[in-house]
Amino acid sequence: MNIVVMPCHSRPEYFKVWIDLVKKANDASKLFYVFCLDTGYDPKYMDLIYTFPYECAFIEMPESDGLSLGKQSRNVLNGLIAGAQNTDELVYYVEEDVFIGVDFFRWHKEVHKKNNLFCSIGTKSNNYEYDTDGDHWHYFLTSECDYQALGNCFKKEIILDLIAPHYNDNYLKNPTSYCLRHFPDSIIGRIWTEQDGLIRRILEKSDLKVAYPCVPYAFHAGFYGYNRQPEIMRKSYEEKLKLIQDICFDADKMRAVSEHMGPSYWKDSIPCDLTKTFGKLKRIEAKRIINNT
Repeated sequence: MNIVVMPCHSRPEYFKVWIDLVKKANDASKLFYVFCLDTGYDPKYMDLIYTFPYECAFIEMPESDGLSLGKQSRNVLNGLIAGAQNTDELVYYVEEDVFIGVDFFRWHKEVHKKNNLFCSIGTKSNNYEYDTDGDHWHYFLTSECDYQALGNCFKKEIILDLIAPHYNDNYLKNPTSYCLRHFPDSIIGRIWTEQDGLIRRILEKSDLKVAYPCVPYAFHAGFYGYNRQPEIMRKSYEEKLKLIQDICFDADKMRAVSEHMGPSYWKDSIPCDLTKTFGKLKRIEAKRIINNT
């Protein structure tokens, strides 16, 4: 059985909407779900997990003395490795504000069948332009060094052989120092050294590629949080849930609440057609339009 890993901390309202979406997804009932509850998580998650419709388990991260710089990374990396140690083949890594479509799981599984990949990502890449001569949702592109943690899927060997060796106290105590020491030639330098940045650096050294769909099977719905309108975090669970249901599936409303942060935030959060399915996949060539992201 393949495994879905989801880190959880302070957004149970997104989790509630995500559960409603996963109920509609093809092959969702064939997967096992691991919810990684970070230190200080909102207890509302437990209420939702106990009503989750498919086989699942949860991991509660204990307090981590001296590892505060890598706190978030610890929860994510621990979950990915636990998933890889227990899966038949694939580990899906999804955050609760990545809203998935009906063929999200099936697309990832299919694209891994005939391609040797670092990972696949079910959302849109904003760093490439491409042309297709038919139905876009049958196409996918592969790219180098273009990583984002927005609806991913890894074969277990990638996690265990390439990522797991870097999950250690030296990294967790000081992610920036560790990344500069172990990846001195990385094109992203000193920035972005939490788990996403670490995985991006591992990708750079691997010479493997990432697969994206030409038409996405998920989108990032996170229009608030630590870096986005933090005042919304003070609202009640019910108020936030209503905002999500009202805003996140409407492209105009998502743009209105995101564009003040800059174009990268808006492009990151364009709602897509979550009902789209695909036939036989075809790979296309793509031209990079943004460097070093």
